[in-house]
Amino acid sequence: MIFPEPLPDEIFSSLLARLGRINGLADYRELASLYFGDGRYASFIDAKIDLPDFCRRTSFCFDSATEVLHRLTWLGTQTRLGELDEMTFNGLAHGGLLPSLSSLTFSDSTVLSYCPSCRMSDLERFGMSYWRRIHQLPIVFFCPNHGDTLVRVRIKRYTLHVEFPVPGDFVSDLSNSEPMFGMNEKFWRGVAVMAAEALQGDELPDAEMMLSVMADELRRRKFVSPLSGVRLSALTEQLAAQAFANTFGTHSPETVTFLKRIAFSFHEPAAGMILGRIVLLYWLFGGWKAVQERCRWFGVFGSELDFSTSKAATTRSKLEAQYRRVCSAYIREHPECSRLDFLKAEYRVFRWLLHNDKVWLDRQLPIPHRGGKQLVLF
Repeated sequence: MIFPEPLPDEIFSSLLARLGRINGLADYRELASLYFGDGRYASFIDAKIDLPDFCRRTSFCFDSATEVLHRLTWLGTQTRLGELDEMTFNGLAHGGLLPSLSSLTFSDSTVLSYCPSCRMSDLERFGMSYWRRIHQLPIVFFCPNHGDTLVRVRIKRYTLHVEFPVPGDFVSDLSNSEPMFGMNEKFWRGVAVMAAEALQGDELPDAEMMLSVMADELRRRKFVSPLSGVRLSALTEQLAAQAFANTFGTHSPETVTFLKRIAFSFHEPAAGMILGRIVLLYWLFGGWKAVQERCRWFGVFGSELDFSTSKAATTRSKLEAQYRRVCSAYIREHPECSRLDFLKAEYRVFRWLLHNDKVWLDRQLPIPHRGGKQLVLF
């Protein structure tokens, strides 16, 4: 069995596609049976991948599943950015969680992208073209190396069961359902360069530090209140003013949804976008160098908002005391209450305590019974 050397910034499924072609396998379901476990797979794209087992079978190429995740997927960078928790990453790396090939191939939908200039360069250098990680990100519209607008191709699932296409195979099947944004090209070219640096760089700032710096800057610009969540409408409006050519009010619903998913990447990564924090960091600081400098400053001196800290702390303390009294009084009056009962009766109090005083709230409310009638809310 000939195992090809991974090409620069290649995605995992592209490497497997070349492996199947080079060795003349009948189809890629046969490839999945050889490398992903015993038995024949009905679907190549839905095959579950035991990454540690895959690395044992290909020990001559990869040292560990962690190396595969960092070199051939976005998951390592997501973890370093704080978009993916380390427990999930470790589960994938040690075999506790089995990802499907589709989850390591498509970042946002069944669309793959490529740069025409990269394709021609690959043909000259390697004799074949391949899919790059950076081109598949939903936040990247331009190639960071050549500046070309990326060509997006909608891939049909049945095609992936028998073969995996390479860039240029389906030029006539270009995706025309992607939202057409009136983009500020300079902004998105900068995002593409920053995303490429994040994928290729090993020395990113600590995820917790980056989140603190981002929160501090959003708070300084009054997009985040010390006592509430992100002001999504204000944030997306200001982001749109810089990222797109037309005014916020004339954007399509698809564009607004796109912007909100980027905003969610700050405090709700599961509802956000892959590497959506890159867009926010670029918008706030303009590049990695500025982010790193702010992280160093923050690590030594802390927030620049010291003048408002005491006021915010005082207001928070008052709300905390007030909402704790409401919670305690309700439990005394309703000793048999469930968490759902308290949520229905005191929704605002419950939500504030859940997000700002969760440890105390957990101790006061009854323990949720997973097999009982109570709804497990957190």
